[in-house]
Amino acid sequence: MTGEGLLASFAGLLIASSSTLAQSNVPPSYGHDFVTVGAPGNRPALPSERVINFNLTPVTEQIGAVNYTYRISRTETTIGQWLDFVRVAWPVYQNEVRGNILSGAFTGSGIGVLNWTTNPTFFLVREASVTQPTNMEWRAAAMYCNWLHNGRPTGPGAEWSVRSGAYDIRTFTRNPDLSFNDQLRRSEGARYWIPDLNEWTKAAHYDPNRYGPGQEGYWKYPVTSDTAPLTGPPGQGTTGGTAANGLPLPVGSYPDVQSPWGLLDASGGYSEWTETVMFSWQNQYGLVSDNSRIIRGSNAGAGSFRDEIDAFPASAGATGGLTGLRIASLVSSPAAAPLLFFALCVCERRVRSR
Repeated sequence: MTGEGLLASFAGLLIASSSTLAQSNVPPSYGHDFVTVGAPGNRPALPSERVINFNLTPVTEQIGAVNYTYRISRTETTIGQWLDFVRVAWPVYQNEVRGNILSGAFTGSGIGVLNWTTNPTFFLVREASVTQPTNMEWRAAAMYCNWLHNGRPTGPGAEWSVRSGAYDIRTFTRNPDLSFNDQLRRSEGARYWIPDLNEWTKAAHYDPNRYGPGQEGYWKYPVTSDTAPLTGPPGQGTTGGTAANGLPLPVGSYPDVQSPWGLLDASGGYSEWTETVMFSWQNQYGLVSDNSRIIRGSNAGAGSFRDEIDAFPASAGATGGLTGLRIASLVSSPAAAPLLFFALCVCERRVRSR
């Protein structure tokens, strides 16, 4: 074999090895069904692809544009997934974040608490299902991302895992004027996070083949349609059904109603948190309250009034608004990047030397 042939074989082997390494470095799913959202560098939605055309510059001027590939969970976080988390996180939430572990802001819908003054026991309330979506305040959602980032440990002593990784809970403080200091965006190197407005919008509305093969664009509703979904139970509607306990139906109850990337329940279930701060505002009492995070999507049974691609003004502060959570994640961990880069450099040098 010639020297060039040996080099080509080596480069091919290196690329194959680095590809295997990249696949093995994909962060674990931990029970979340992730889909990959590609087409990095896509354009933002045009005015003709919007419905309301209400702009909050600069927050929404690039709505839907994302210049990297990422993963996002196909469905919202469920009661069962949340139950495992609250059993670990409650001491930190109560003693360091200064939250109320009895409130739905922490436990979400469908989870009850016993013996809360000494050693709390968290359990499913009657009629609740582990496959129904849950809801929570923004700070609790951020702590859940930390828990996933740190390997989702359980058992005694595991509470360390909810303090940092994606969001530093030491920033979860308020000023005398009641404004928040919460970290604005996920930490560098976060493996899981709350999707920002553009990531959520792209996953729910953007279609690389919207106007034909290779002709990108956006659908006005998160169901691969420009027509609003119909609220009702499966078989009668296309979104928003509720169960006998009054909570949203189990996740994935409308499997044929999807976004272009395969997201389920982007309409219905619960409205969902994003990481994006709307703006600072002044209420009737003259108090400034910033870090108000944009919420996307409609609640079950509430119709499609938040389903439009640009229906983003709905928002809530860090300690308010019981809202659902759809997790975003890395496609692969950074550890795989250097070897893959070296392999590509080897190939490039080989090609240029011909």
